[in-house]
Amino acid sequence: MSHILKRYTKELIAIFILIVATVVVASYITSSQLNDSLTSIYLKKLGVLKSALKSNVQNYFDRKIDIVTTISKTSDLQNATKDFTEAYKNLSKEYNLKLENKKFINLVDEHKKRVFYNIPNAPVNKNSNEYLAKTKNGKVLQDIYVANNPFESSKRYLYFDSGRNTPYDKVHKKYHKKLVAILKRHDFYDMFLIDNDANIVYSVYKELDLGTNLKNGVYKNSSLAKAYLDAIENDKISFGDFQPYEPSYNRPAAFFAIPVKKDGKNLGVMAFQFSVKKLNEILTFNKNWKDVGLGETGESYLVGNDNLMRSDSRFKTNLDDAAVKEFATTVG
Repeated sequence: MSHILKRYTKELIAIFILIVATVVVASYITSSQLNDSLTSIYLKKLGVLKSALKSNVQNYFDRKIDIVTTISKTSDLQNATKDFTEAYKNLSKEYNLKLENKKFINLVDEHKKRVFYNIPNAPVNKNSNEYLAKTKNGKVLQDIYVANNPFESSKRYLYFDSGRNTPYDKVHKKYHKKLVAILKRHDFYDMFLIDNDANIVYSVYKELDLGTNLKNGVYKNSSLAKAYLDAIENDKISFGDFQPYEPSYNRPAAFFAIPVKKDGKNLGVMAFQFSVKKLNEILTFNKNWKDVGLGETGESYLVGNDNLMRSDSRFKTNLDDAAVKEFATTVG
């Protein structure tokens, strides 16, 4: 789907300058040898390389779109969306213990210590209470599956059953293993099921966004929220561009979101979060720069129409930038 790549109006432009630099500094070419004919040859090679990169990036997005579309039409996913939504609606009624938010707030405090806020387009650091879900159902979900999750943040997906035996727990136990398998099989970072009221009723990794609302919650300006709203309002698969995503420590993240339907009825929205990892592999030819003629100094990367990078620079480890050093990325 070419509309995805149209968001990147300056895609791969930087490769032109950098590959010429490679030619200039190559040890076997002196300035006197770099005549018009030789320049023309290298520029033609550059054009071929650019075309190959554009095709590879487009194919990557097309494959992801096909995967997301196919998953959304499976009966398992449709049933999971319906069941999680219904179980979420009654979660607070079935949770008999006294709801304590302090543990979740403490978790937010610790999380924010690892979030890098001083980067372009990053959300501001807010009062920790603002990260609580707006609804009681959302607060219960955060309490059970985030605050009282026995696993460290990167392994919260291993929490299959809270042991409380509520309808939500039963639904989670029924579908979670299947959804984790889908996520890992297709190399996404996280997966979300979102109801028609914009509540995140399920996620694989149980980050701080679980239970929040994408219309009026703390992440309402996130790329995930934009993808969700576009998908549900326009009834189509939608792409949320790379932005710092606070639940993931403001590491750059992009999203696909698609309505989930059954018998013509909209059950909610499924969304996938993905990182820049695969795009980096494509744009760097798996770090085989020399094999494709980029030598010691040439590089290629994707640039969006906001002039910010969508893939990493080959030389990111040499850049004197606090944000780049903190997150080891030049994206954003």
